[in-house]
Amino acid sequence: MVRVVATSSIEISIVIPTLDEATSLAQTLIAARERGAGELIVADGESRDATRDVAARLADAVVLAPRGRAAQMNAGAAAARGDVLLFLHADTRLPDGFADAVARALADPHVSPEASPGEVNGERDFGRAMRRIEEELEAAGPDASRNAHFVCALAVCWPDGHSEWFEGRVDGLLVWPPRGGNGFGYDPMFVAAGRDATFGEMDPAEKHQISHRADAFRKLVASLL
Repeated sequence: MVRVVATSSIEISIVIPTLDEATSLAQTLIAARERGAGELIVADGESRDATRDVAARLADAVVLAPRGRAAQMNAGAAAARGDVLLFLHADTRLPDGFADAVARALADPHVSPEASPGEVNGERDFGRAMRRIEEELEAAGPDASRNAHFVCALAVCWPDGHSEWFEGRVDGLLVWPPRGGNGFGYDPMFVAAGRDATFGEMDPAEKHQISHRADAFRKLVASLL
């Protein structure tokens, strides 16, 4: 029986594209149920492990699709019954209150349903996005963690089928108000660990030495040499 989350008159269908995700998928689906998720759809792209068996036990629907994130997401969306689609990585745990957060975002007249968190009416507005983060931190109270990090993931796929991936990360804190006009996105409110200046205040060359992208590419280059 399909159980679809109803929050403020919206129904949310969660679509999870998978490829050989048997080791992490069960916990993702279980955690989603525990947090009130309704319709869970796994869109599998020809997994060779037990992913489909796990999905058959814990999801509401399992759809098969050609391997490829976009094709799998489209297949899952086509099978969904809800009003709103939430796409989730197979190793990602939904936070408590996720459905209410989705409902609040959709109720905001300035937010397009198709927009990313940094878009307003189809145009990027990271000033507004940063304000929303600060408002949520203030609402969470003085003990709310301001720890934050940027992550960059790179993948190299060789013609023989071998693949490698490299993750770069930079940890830091969120500050308010934003400082600096360099960089982009959330840079003006992010201070990397051990630094005093935000990414928005840093000279681009200095930022690139410690950024998550630089970290990922250093690991990639070291592997190829």
